Amino acid sequence: MTDIKSLIKVPLMIAVVVIVARVILEQAGASGAVNAIFGVSWLHLLVPFYLAMRIAKLGAAKPFLTLLASLSVFTLLVRLLVAATYGLAYKLSLGAPRFQAEGGGVVGDGVTPLEGYLLIPFQNLVITGAAVIVIGMILGGITLAILRRRAPAASTT
Repeated sequence: MTDIKSLIKVPLMIAVVVIVARVILEQAGASGAVNAIFGVSWLHLLVPFYLAMRIAKLGAAKPFLTLLASLSVFTLLVRLLVAATYGLAYKLSLGAPRFQAEGGGVVGDGVTPLEGYLLIPFQNLVITGAAVIVIGMILGGITLAILRRRAPAASTT
């Protein structure tokens, strides 16, 4: 199987930059539109295409399994980073709307340390992570299938 670490290295570094930038921008009072640009949701939609193209180019022996493995590791690591921001938000009582208890976040009245540090971030990780992997496999799988279908046609010309 293709080395997963080499496949996800660049997207993971971008994700770290995006996550840190978003927290800084939120705390600086940037508008919701600016904060939306710096969300990992965009990465979760783009990275499956990137991974599929890299896997197709490398000619992995089991491309769909490689896609699933690399997408799963990437998603888990990114969702853990996001969960860490929620723990930080709870600790520092950050004021960004996404961290507020009214919107399902960790900052507000009635949120216990167990909920703020563990339960809410873990729930976010599991539910969002599963959805991201399913959507990513659909997007990346279609891309990979198209690229694999084109590859033999391109090599015969």
